[in-house]
Amino acid sequence: MNLKTFFNIFKEAVARDADLSSWVYATFGSQLSVRADLPADTIPDVEDDYPFIVLVPVERDSDQQRREISYRLEAWLAFSMEDYRTPAEVSLTEPSGSELICEFIDYVKAAVVAALPANTWVGFVEMVDALGHPPDVEGFIEMNFRHEPPIGSGDPTIT
Repeated sequence: MNLKTFFNIFKEAVARDADLSSWVYATFGSQLSVRADLPADTIPDVEDDYPFIVLVPVERDSDQQRREISYRLEAWLAFSMEDYRTPAEVSLTEPSGSELICEFIDYVKAAVVAALPANTWVGFVEMVDALGHPPDVEGFIEMNFRHEPPIGSGDPTIT
């Protein structure tokens, strides 16, 4: 399958994931903004869009010598600690921005894993920045996928 088709599987999965949406609303009191296909250098920095995820299709690699196809997608996540809602069961300490962005990343990863097509595996690289632009917190996920089309499904370089 081509990069756009593969990308759309995960764009839809993240946008429609009930657990992710519920966590975002409970944590920040607003709906998650999911954006797609924006170049990394134009990631929104508009507080009205917080919290948001920008998904970017990056790469598809295949050749006729092997059946395996690899894909790379990226996700940029951000929110403002000013939007954090203290839960009804108040604890002695509020979570840090790093803790919240890591939890955010975990929900996104779970949505991606739940949407994996058959014969597809994924590895993640995660980065967190809770200190660069306080009170804004940012995260990044690089998703590296490996897909092996079933034998007889056609040339993987064409589909």
